[in-house]
Amino acid sequence: MRAPSSGTGVFLVIALVLFLASLTVAGVVYVRRVSLDKAINGPQGLKESLATAREAFNSDLLTTITRFDLKLSAGNELLNRHVTLVPLFEALNQYTLKTVRFTSFDYESAGGVPKLILRGEAQSFESIALQTESYVLSRQFKDIIFSNLNVDNKEKVVFELSMNVSTDLISYKEFRRR
Repeated sequence: MRAPSSGTGVFLVIALVLFLASLTVAGVVYVRRVSLDKAINGPQGLKESLATAREAFNSDLLTTITRFDLKLSAGNELLNRHVTLVPLFEALNQYTLKTVRFTSFDYESAGGVPKLILRGEAQSFESIALQTESYVLSRQFKDIIFSNLNVDNKEKVVFELSMNVSTDLISYKEFRRR
């Protein structure tokens, strides 16, 4: 019989070391699993803490907060759809010529399109033509129509003006952003 060679002994030692290392790792994994299981399911564990937290969570408070959120959303929506005429009057003041004067003001919003119907007087027909140009250049007034043009007994040109207004001009939401 032959004596075992030294190469076989080296492989045997390496295999034994690997076997012992794998047993050690398996033991550590088992101990870790047991400790985690105790942390989750044991007394004062995470499951019990979660159940306690659920019970402590006040469903009345949640209902109150939900209702408050709905009210805030509704209020915000109302403000976003709200109309203000302040910027409209500012624009009329800015783009109306000094030679034109309004005597009546009617505002209507049929079909969501804001419309002005104004009556007034101007110094001349030329003033009305220049006024039309001023409103067109502003781009805030659309479909500008002067009608019922007449000369009164004071040599003033009386007229009726109808025009649509940009919705951004009367939007409270846009007005707040300024």
